[in-house]
Amino acid sequence: MRLVGWGVLCGFVAFMLPYTATTAVGLAHEPAAFGYVLFSAPVVAGAGVLVGAFGGLLAAGIAPLARRGRSTAVAQVLCTALHLVAVTGVLIGVLVLVVDVQARPGAAPAVVLAVLVATALAACAFTLERRRARVPTPPTADLGRRSR
Repeated sequence: MRLVGWGVLCGFVAFMLPYTATTAVGLAHEPAAFGYVLFSAPVVAGAGVLVGAFGGLLAAGIAPLARRGRSTAVAQVLCTALHLVAVTGVLIGVLVLVVDVQARPGAAPAVVLAVLVATALAACAFTLERRRARVPTPPTADLGRRSR
């Protein structure tokens, strides 16, 4: 669940930062477009949250592989490669199904950038999961229950 939360946060930030920068420049040139910015911001934020949740779910599905095995490097490369292949397949499918034929060449660099960013974030998450799996967790507290 932790990876899904981080995915949601990263997706939100990854979508909202370029949106905010672009709209700031646009508002500097056309201040009357504030209504468009006001009503489109929740759409961009929601799209970022959904994409981030999907990436987090995908990383959470692959993360158990990062916790197993003796070699950290092998587990890291395996998990990162699996995530790269899965995200690439999904984004290429979305590109083919959703994007117009004439717009695909212009959208292809965005797919490559999204795959690289998602894979880099997932690689960091897999490293953290591996470290968490190696650190023993303290025993749970008694919470006031005493055997009498």
